[in-house]
Amino acid sequence: MVTENGTPDLSFTDADGAYQDELASVGGVMVVSVYSPERLDTKDWNRISDFVTSASAHGFRPLVLASGGMKALPDNLDLVKSLALSACTYSADRRTLQSLNRSNGGVTYFYDGMLVSKYPLRRLPSDHKLDDLAAADSVEAMLGYSSHGHLNFQGFLLYAFGLILLI
Repeated sequence: MVTENGTPDLSFTDADGAYQDELASVGGVMVVSVYSPERLDTKDWNRISDFVTSASAHGFRPLVLASGGMKALPDNLDLVKSLALSACTYSADRRTLQSLNRSNGGVTYFYDGMLVSKYPLRRLPSDHKLDDLAAADSVEAMLGYSSHGHLNFQGFLLYAFGLILLI
């Protein structure tokens, strides 16, 4: 999902219809992908708004890419949360957003256009995790993210192989 020149192959527009793709290619960017806004309840939108505020405070550029753009934001959010979301909400294609992160409302972390990690809506990075990501080298963060599951799986295979040898 990254082009030859290192920028994410991610196309999105602002409220005026102007493409803003370059916003996702410089520095630490947290992209919240909302491909079915109608399926998120107020609690989910509040969680996304809190995450956007926190990510911004930790030095990341938050982007909310929603199928439907600004029209996707619910009317019943309080003014502060609504303003925080509207400042960084853009419109993108539904299929692109589903491909980006299978979790509706999930977060994808890019650093200088390089995909580092993904998080589902139910497990958005905490303030502590955002501190760690901001302090870590992006390659180190990427290796830590992808290696954890692989190491657990390799450990399981080693354990299973050992059991088979004993039998």
